[in-house]
This record gives sequence, C-alpha cells and structure tokens, in this order.
Amino acid sequence: MQWFSHTELSGADFELLHGTELLRSMLHNKLVIVVAKPSSGNARLPVDDIGLVSCVGLYYIRPVAKSKHTFEILFEFESDLVIVDEHLTLYKLKQD
Repeated sequence: MQWFSHTELSGADFELLHGTELLRSMLHNKLVIVVAKPSSGNARLPVDDIGLVSCVGLYYIRPVAKSKHTFEILFEFESDLVIVDEHLTLYKLKQD
C-alpha cells in the first residue's frame, strides 16, 4: 500500500473554506505568476520547479480571470510564500 500527503487544496476543498479565518489568511498570502505562453496549447505552471513541494501549509492554485497563462497561488503561511518566491527567482535565473 502506498499513500501520499500533499498540501494542495482542490477546488472543492477551497469552497469549504468560504467565510473562514483560514481563507482570509490565505488571501493575504497571495502570489500571482505569469507563465510564458508556449508555442502551442496552454501555459503550464512549473509546480515541480518553483518550490511547492517545500510548502508546510496548505496552498491553492487557480487561473486568474480566464487567463491561460496567469495563475494565483494562495498560501496558508507567509513563510511558504517566501520559499516559493525564492524558488521562482532561481527558476527565472536558470531560464534567462
């Protein structure tokens, strides 16, 4: 038997947080990422490369305003936002 633990919330999980203090906290710990548009198809958020596996708390990823390459990530803890921001900086430097 195998099982995996992860801290990414599903859409249904996120809906259950409506009106809670946790949701208010997550709305304060928000990061918006614009991903380069690929030559074909939708943009892909490089979740493996931006440090989301290092998050201790919960997080939720959603597209912004029907955009295919802009995403918003909401974090339970500000420290997770800082970690992902640092990983994003390193990821961007590797891309340039």
